[in-house]
Amino acid sequence: MVSKSLLEFGSKNYDFNINTLEYIPRSSGKIMNKIYTFNKNDKKYIIKFAPCSMYNNQLKETKAEMDYIYYLSENNMSVSVPLKTINGELVISTQDNGEEYIITAFAWLNGQSWGYDGSNDKMSFNWGKTMGDIHRVTKNYKPENEYDVKKDILNSYYWDSFFDDLKIYPTAYKITQDLLGEIAVLPRDKDSFGIIHGDMHQGNFFVDGDEINVFDYGDSIYGWFSLDIAISLCHALWWGRKDAAGNDSTNTIIGNFINGYLSANCLSDFWISKIPMFMKYRHLCMDPEKNGIGCNREEWIHNIENDILFDGCKLKLISDIIEKVKLIKLISDNYDVEVKDLKLIDSYFGTKIFALQTNKGKYIVKTLLPYTQNMENEGHITEYLYDNGISVARLLKTNRGMYHAETEEMQFHVQEFIEGETLKVNTAPDWFLRKSAIILGEIHNVLKNYDELPTQFGGDFFGKSNVSGIKHHYAERLEEAINQENTLLIPLLEERIKHLERISSFDIDADRLTYSNSHGDFYIGQIIVNDENITVIDWTSACKLPVCLEVIMSYVFADPKCRNGEIDNDGLKEYINHYSQYFSLNDYDIQIMPYLYYYHQMICNYSPPYDDIPETYKPICNLIINVTNWLYKNVDDLSKKLRGI
Repeated sequence: MVSKSLLEFGSKNYDFNINTLEYIPRSSGKIMNKIYTFNKNDKKYIIKFAPCSMYNNQLKETKAEMDYIYYLSENNMSVSVPLKTINGELVISTQDNGEEYIITAFAWLNGQSWGYDGSNDKMSFNWGKTMGDIHRVTKNYKPENEYDVKKDILNSYYWDSFFDDLKIYPTAYKITQDLLGEIAVLPRDKDSFGIIHGDMHQGNFFVDGDEINVFDYGDSIYGWFSLDIAISLCHALWWGRKDAAGNDSTNTIIGNFINGYLSANCLSDFWISKIPMFMKYRHLCMDPEKNGIGCNREEWIHNIENDILFDGCKLKLISDIIEKVKLIKLISDNYDVEVKDLKLIDSYFGTKIFALQTNKGKYIVKTLLPYTQNMENEGHITEYLYDNGISVARLLKTNRGMYHAETEEMQFHVQEFIEGETLKVNTAPDWFLRKSAIILGEIHNVLKNYDELPTQFGGDFFGKSNVSGIKHHYAERLEEAINQENTLLIPLLEERIKHLERISSFDIDADRLTYSNSHGDFYIGQIIVNDENITVIDWTSACKLPVCLEVIMSYVFADPKCRNGEIDNDGLKEYINHYSQYFSLNDYDIQIMPYLYYYHQMICNYSPPYDDIPETYKPICNLIINVTNWLYKNVDDLSKKLRGI
């Protein structure tokens, strides 16, 4: 509590009856501010007395803070409305017992505290929406002196020297420094950076029906809007992600909060993707010996070193959830569907495949990296093939009439869901081998009348300099592996160099090869089987290429007789004969086919080590290794046996 003279000073300046004052105890012993309520004109207010010795420049910063809050209230934001003195001031100060006090007053906020419950979907949405509303309005705020509105995040208490205590934990300290460096160079613009609340957790707002009334802007600072979101999400998950029964609400809390936010303020795909990084930053700031929550220091250090926000919640999980929320929003914005569910079913080399359930049925969503070329082609090609009797998965058009949508970080499209299954490598029954060869021939035949697609594996691809350059690259890697005594990598690199030396003697004449528009990656994994019906999917790689390459590749990946890497001559001949009923190969195509396939696998496919290859693609990698080892000795013999088909 404060002295009577200080209370009298407040009542005189704000013109209220001192006898209406009631002291509000605060729970934390660290809090030096003293807060009271009072009544004026039948309305309730709060008045705060803050010792000026708490922070440097506190009076100047408090004036700026009050001006900002007043601006928000004037723009109909649900904040504690500042009360002006009888002289029209938002902040006053005075001396009392040798201490200077800063005095502010606010209208009483209606509502009650929210009991840290993340299972209330509507409340999580409204929480995010309130923040989005405030950020949207903040973009147009022009303070009289921008410097007065507190320092920005890079000069705050929670920057740099705050983490000096971590120097005794070298790994954790390096993580903090790397993260601070990453944050420091982030762009700042009106749509991403401005004044943020900085601490909008469940204890700093009241709930009144559907309305959230925000108070305590004492930690407001210039920072990124994504950081403000991250801080609230951290507190939401710390305090309310599990109910009494242990049910986890992490997905719904994040999804509802971000959806609420985006309903009120536009935040780019780039900045949404930065939320997990800022959550990590917030976690680093929660040192248990200073102001942490829920764990001791040893656990905290362990979590930092292992990208864990708290028990059972890794940062990767947060990133995946936010990516899913972001994608659902993009689908809803770009397609005339209502998303019911979205599940990741495959991920490889920057591409992700999702199963999408909507009010109009099931679909497949495929996301690719932003620099993937010719994304729009797939929709036009599949429509053309469908119109010409080829069974394909067609693409939905966006609301703008496009076959794909894109952001700064990715491109994606939505395609038909085809009932059936995909067969594993080297498990094709005889009927599949026959139909696979036939439909490939039909595809080449139909696409020969389609607009010419970009050429892959043209004359330059088979040049001697291409092999030489790649061989030099592997030689450098081998030398490095030897110097590092990497006994696992050395034999893999030596084997790759051996193969490159073998194919360097090949004389492949691209001018004699038959080129045609094609799928670009036609193999057993791109075919959906339903009974004995097959549908070809995934036309992203469609291009013009040597057709014989796709013939032998699709055969090797399908026939069980090739499982151990040996290419069955009779089986391949039969496959070629089925194919040739619909599209012709010349003698050179057939003769050069084994050389072309061997060359292609060595130049284009998986590079050692093979640790990062997704589990679903390791069987393909192993098959390629076995086939190329077999071709090293048998490529000439196979070519001779194929002649005369």
